[in-house]
Amino acid sequence: MELGMEREAVEAPEGFRLSPQQLRLWAEGGRHRGNWQKTVIAIGIDGEAGAPAASVLRAAVELVSARHEILRTRFVTPPGARQPLQVIGEASVEWLGEADTSAADERNWLEEIFERAAALPLDPVTGPVVYAWISRFGSDRALALALPTLLVDRSAGLLLAREIAGGAAAAAGVRVEDDPLQYADLAEWQHALLESEEASAGRSYWESLRWRELAAVPLPFGAAAFVGGFVPRFLARQVAPTTAERLVAAASSLGVSLRALWLTLWQLLLARQSGSLTFSLGVVHDGRRFDDLGSAIGPFARTLPVSSQFDPDSPWSEALGTVAARVESADRDRGRWQENFDVEAALDAPFGRVRFDFFNAGSGGPSNSGSPGFRWAAIRSVGERFALGLEVRVGAEQVFEIQADAGLFADREIEILAARLERLVEAVANDPGRALGEYEILPESERQLLAGGFDPRA
Repeated sequence: MELGMEREAVEAPEGFRLSPQQLRLWAEGGRHRGNWQKTVIAIGIDGEAGAPAASVLRAAVELVSARHEILRTRFVTPPGARQPLQVIGEASVEWLGEADTSAADERNWLEEIFERAAALPLDPVTGPVVYAWISRFGSDRALALALPTLLVDRSAGLLLAREIAGGAAAAAGVRVEDDPLQYADLAEWQHALLESEEASAGRSYWESLRWRELAAVPLPFGAAAFVGGFVPRFLARQVAPTTAERLVAAASSLGVSLRALWLTLWQLLLARQSGSLTFSLGVVHDGRRFDDLGSAIGPFARTLPVSSQFDPDSPWSEALGTVAARVESADRDRGRWQENFDVEAALDAPFGRVRFDFFNAGSGGPSNSGSPGFRWAAIRSVGERFALGLEVRVGAEQVFEIQADAGLFADREIEILAARLERLVEAVANDPGRALGEYEILPESERQLLAGGFDPRA
């Protein structure tokens, strides 16, 4: 990738245009006000001898913040302007010290970190834009950071965790690569793409699909449109190791990706829940279609529509192959979407209400940085409002997480969806040769309640 240009200050000294992704996120934050647009990063650290001390972790965070301008960026709207500018300042990390957890196990420990981050008053206009603290769980520790999604999305969060691990090595005297790509330069490059003649092909392509008119998935349990403020809820489930192995084998035997397999499972569950056989939902792409963007810190993710049609009599393998082909098509065409980035239309797109995200954290985390003591990274990132979503994380284990708008779904309804998806996953893993309509989605406990005349949502 060749940027082929230098960034230019716009309207104000040291102010630079927001990228298309930042413009969308800024508009989302204006529509649905609240303290929810955050990326939270937790980096697990061994309690063994040789693990980095708190002072080294702090130095590593400050080193990485100094290297990447986006981590020192606030958003300032000049007088009379409709949109803010990126204004790069001095490194400013708000340190919250160290604290012991009251969690009973590691999974609850992680949720405790996420809950603390959710309450922090991040302000991308006045700052602070980075909070950091250390949480202790017995002899183990986690370095936690909370940032606005305007600065870091989920993929960038994993890169940031890896860089911090490398920064710990630098604090101990190991040389770190200089001159990373700066996000303000990349934002300007994206605008150059949008303003080029080649972008007209992208506009024509996506308009031909009439994507604004795509039918969204009817929401389960009769949930309606967005109401009030947005409070996201999360419910994670680990897939049993034997089931996870069967899913990997099933995808491999059919020559499709594990991502396509999980997307098919999610769409099938929604089709069975809603009774709608044709619909579209949003599939999250990391937006890093050029190799040079692979190590860039900043928000690049975008959500693209994938349409599906399910026949209850179709074999599972046929449905999976069809979904895999549509995912591959969306992957190929995401560049043309990128060249036709319409912020307001994207906000109104119906397929964005329900989404799917697949995250492979197996090779890019801090444990692969070469720095001793770093074991894992967990990331939660919310930038756009959604009604319902599924995020699948694959690494040492497979985990799926139901994500839902608490204003639309009660906690019990989220638990029901998780249990039904778990049942469907097990059924498909155990017998991938059946027709779609033959798979049972009700767990045994729910079937017994229904047989007794009880409503499990009550």
